[in-house]
Amino acid sequence: EQNVKKISEELAPSVVSHAKYGDVFLGSDLIGYLMKNMKLSEPEALEYASQLIQAELIEPAKASKKKPSVKVGKHYRFVQRKTVVILGGGFAGATLAKKLDQDKRLNVILVDQKPFFESTPEVLRTFVETTIADSLKIVSTITVQHQEYLTRSRFVEASVIEVTPEKVITDVETIFYDYLVIATGSSYRSNIKQNYTTKSERRGSVSGGSSRSLALGDVASRIQAAKSIIIAGGGVVGIELAAEIICKYPKKRVTLVHRRDRLIDKADPKVSEYVRKFLATRGVNIILNEEVEEPAEGIDHFQGQMHDYKLLPNKANLSADFAFWCTGTTPNTNFMRKFFKDALGPKGHINTNEFFQVKESEGKIYPNVFAIGDCSGWIEEKMAERAMFHSNVLGSHISNLVRNEELSNPYAPPAKPALMVVSLGPKNGVVISGNKMKWSGIIAAKFKGFYFQYMINNLSRKRGPDRSQIAGKINPAKALPKVLVLGSQSRLGHEVVTGLWSQLFPVRCALRPGEVRDPIFERNYIEQVDIDLEKPFSIGLALKGIESLVLVADPTDSSRFSSASKIVAALKDREHSVKHIIKVFPYSLPLELSHLGSSSEVPSVELAASNWQLEKDIESFCADSKGATSWTFIRHPPLFDDIAQESPEIHDQKTLTLPKGSEYWVAREDLVEAIVAVAFKPKRHRNKALNLLGPERLRAKKVVSILSEVLHEEIKYEPVSRTDTEKLQNLLVKSLGFSVEEAKRAAEYIKASKLRSGTSDAAREEQSAAEASRDSAVASLWSSNKQLQTLREWSDAHAHLFL
Repeated sequence: EQNVKKISEELAPSVVSHAKYGDVFLGSDLIGYLMKNMKLSEPEALEYASQLIQAELIEPAKASKKKPSVKVGKHYRFVQRKTVVILGGGFAGATLAKKLDQDKRLNVILVDQKPFFESTPEVLRTFVETTIADSLKIVSTITVQHQEYLTRSRFVEASVIEVTPEKVITDVETIFYDYLVIATGSSYRSNIKQNYTTKSERRGSVSGGSSRSLALGDVASRIQAAKSIIIAGGGVVGIELAAEIICKYPKKRVTLVHRRDRLIDKADPKVSEYVRKFLATRGVNIILNEEVEEPAEGIDHFQGQMHDYKLLPNKANLSADFAFWCTGTTPNTNFMRKFFKDALGPKGHINTNEFFQVKESEGKIYPNVFAIGDCSGWIEEKMAERAMFHSNVLGSHISNLVRNEELSNPYAPPAKPALMVVSLGPKNGVVISGNKMKWSGIIAAKFKGFYFQYMINNLSRKRGPDRSQIAGKINPAKALPKVLVLGSQSRLGHEVVTGLWSQLFPVRCALRPGEVRDPIFERNYIEQVDIDLEKPFSIGLALKGIESLVLVADPTDSSRFSSASKIVAALKDREHSVKHIIKVFPYSLPLELSHLGSSSEVPSVELAASNWQLEKDIESFCADSKGATSWTFIRHPPLFDDIAQESPEIHDQKTLTLPKGSEYWVAREDLVEAIVAVAFKPKRHRNKALNLLGPERLRAKKVVSILSEVLHEEIKYEPVSRTDTEKLQNLLVKSLGFSVEEAKRAAEYIKASKLRSGTSDAAREEQSAAEASRDSAVASLWSSNKQLQTLREWSDAHAHLFL
């Protein structure tokens, strides 16, 4: 991109303005520039120009169905990318981000407080789940990671502090924009939507909303323990919550308070009566024409003890364990108050014109700032369906603006109220169309679940090629091998499965006892099979039709080694179709363990032994197969992603303990790319051990500096000298689970291994004494375990394993 910027400046004299295609230049001008200024030969210049087209930095002036290439007599133009920043990842923001994601004229940046999209209408069901595991199961089906559906766009996990007419200021970075879309939605007073306002809250929300599951599970446990609950508000949310609670717990005392004379007062009276009768017959106490006064100490939704709530206007008291406030929403627009306060309505909604462009009360319009969804000022039902419709209309508007076309198709709210579904527990509901009841009962309840699950599935289609379009074009003679992945439950394993799947590999995941099915894999029809390594029959089913076996070892879980060894052993005793085994493991094992917090039950030396033994078993099996099966070992440096995301030492103590010196580091996505490349061409990597390196060696201080920048917190570096025996002992005990005696001997070994031999007699004597000390330490360390004695020769060549 930097080269293209320079090229566009240098080629300016050669650019001509075309009435239809805009500013264009000849392919000969580009080739001539590359040959003259970049010292390329003509074939190299043609190849480089083709790469610019593939990178979507230049394009043919006239679109063609043929594969674009640079030709001397044809006209081309530079792709002028505009930056579109979308604030909010709800129904409106997520839908728009996906719609604009493939537009090569746009750099799309999605900013959200949480790393996942959540289907809010389905959250209430989690409030009555009895365990956090049940809550997690539901949350996994109603959430989609933003990175899962974005291919070209960038996602920024941050809270918005302020918006100006030129830039967005967040607590992570400042982003300049050409177009800004505000889709920040709204907030409920109760914990129906969750706002992550701090970095620690956001960090806890990683991995499909696990912290969200805990929060919702906490609500569920309090509802389960409560004897009486007040729900303030008889709109759709209040009614659905009351129905969920009373259907799950028929003996609980639930009181629903509504300030109007009937429930869902905007709908037809028949709807109100159906809902009232459903709740009343199940014991819900319904109070109309009253409202609950806020307690003087503020709203505390979970009192944990009986609390008196006052009703208005008659000031009668109601006692309950806690209350839910379901009395409407508040738009999330506080960040607009400094520069756009005149565009905000009385309740904080953003005023816009018919093209969603932000409009001030005096009529001033911001042509490149838009607002959609719940935070916009349109007078209509604030529903997911409306928010998604806003996104589709605005997506067309932005595409028109980028192409310098006139805006058309102005938005207007529907003349008739849109279709609305009100669920009444898991087996009943009401479908409302035009404010009238269309149908009711279990069909309505199922319809709502189907409708929102369809929207989530549509949003969560994986990045990468469209399998339905491409699968029929694959030459059967070159069909990709079916891959079995063991270790898909780890972070790296999950990314490996995703990487293989996106490149059209047929993938199967083997789940050991206790491992649960991944809902994201299920939604994308990735096969998951249970495998009991003590039962040969289940191993046979897992291996059926498999040609490539990928073993992803977890350095903090020694059981994965035994699982992998048992699968390899099982291959010896049966007919199989496995032609290639790929084993993935970090070569700087204890360094990675020190960051991830190894269990004291898994000492690093034993893990190293297990890893080494597994490699020997695989080599032996492949040798016995007489060439029918080959192996590839991928040994990689520490993963920077795991350090930044999971290290308890960093997040809790704001420090990082590393030995002095430098080490290679890699990103998880780069490692996955290497694994997929090996799976694509197994013959090229047949019977090879690939010791992967990062792009450069980083000293410990540089690692800590980068982490501080990435996490936006100051991380302190606590150095450990390789000759500082005492500090090394403490590190081995604290981080690697060594006993004090083991740590003392291992520290002596490390110190002795790293002494440099000199030229003087004294230096040689010191080195000789160090080697003797090392040998003594090794002998003492391993004397109690015969299995580890076999590592003696191997460890001398891989001393870095013990750092």
